[in-house]
Amino acid sequence: MKRIAWRLKCAMICAALLALPWQMAQAAAADTGIVFLHGKEATPRAKIYTSLLEQLQRAGFRVKTPATAWSRDRIYDADVDTSMVEIEREVTTLRNEGALRVVLVGHSMGVNAAIRYAATRPIDAVVALAPGHSPEFLARQLSGDVARARQMIEAGKGGEKSSFRDINVGHDFTVTTSAAIYLSWLDPEGAAVMPRNAALLKTAVPVLMVVGSKDPVTRSQDYIFGKLPPHPRSRFVTLDVDHKEVPDAAAGLVVEWINTLQ
Repeated sequence: MKRIAWRLKCAMICAALLALPWQMAQAAAADTGIVFLHGKEATPRAKIYTSLLEQLQRAGFRVKTPATAWSRDRIYDADVDTSMVEIEREVTTLRNEGALRVVLVGHSMGVNAAIRYAATRPIDAVVALAPGHSPEFLARQLSGDVARARQMIEAGKGGEKSSFRDINVGHDFTVTTSAAIYLSWLDPEGAAVMPRNAALLKTAVPVLMVVGSKDPVTRSQDYIFGKLPPHPRSRFVTLDVDHKEVPDAAAGLVVEWINTLQ
């Protein structure tokens, strides 16, 4: 009986020792907080994000998934500056919960917001998946609505709501919002222009940017990534997928890259 008990005790000790590296990895992962920023007209619950979010959570990261001002149910009920305050609230919550580092993980328009945030507030890293929403290009197609919003603001009617056109990866739709909010997101020289915000970063932070070769809104590496302050851990990756497939295709890569920041 003593021999059996000893063997059982040894087996338990061995199992505990084998589990130790995994437990240590989970504990280290818990030091990392993630704020996930979805794309335009989407929600964090969209199927295209299921695999990515599951893998981030399984890795042990602290994950926040706010529904943003460009989400399907809110679009557009807040301007760029207010959206930065909302993201900051999520970042602060993660730090208060014990996260030693916070990473913004964005897809499409979520990348736009993440880069703006990094240009105006401290953040530890950014994951940019299929960057989208480029006002400097969209304004050419939406010139009438952009001009009308600007005229309303100049006439002191910036807070008045109206219907305006917007475009999401070739999909033309209508939003009802104030002229001021609409222009904050669509001004071709405003706060939502990604190359401009990339160039505004004063401190280099690691950025993982993943684009799809089949994505109709993909632009050259120089468009955004080339304007960021260089960082030794920054990476630019191209996958053979389209815009909506990038989060799923890049999920494993994202987890692996974030783990290198620990």
